[in-house]
Amino acid sequence: MWHMAPLPALMSTGDAQREFGFSPQTLRNWARQRLVRHVRTPGGQVRFYREDLEALFQPIEPEPADRKAS
Repeated sequence: MWHMAPLPALMSTGDAQREFGFSPQTLRNWARQRLVRHVRTPGGQVRFYREDLEALFQPIEPEPADRKAS
C-alpha cells in the first residue's frame, strides 16, 4: 500500500487578507512579481501557500475591546 503526501493548504486572497491583513491588490502584485509562491485555479483565481505566508508574516492581532476608541 502506498501513501500520498498531504496537499499543501492554499489560501484565497480574501482568506489571506483576513488572516494577515494584506490587501488583495498587494497579494496579486506579489504573485505577479513572483515574490510569493502561488497557483491559479482552473477558473483563474489565485491561491497562496499558507505555509509561505505564515513563514513571512505574523497574523494581525485584533485590538482588545477595552482599548478600542469609542
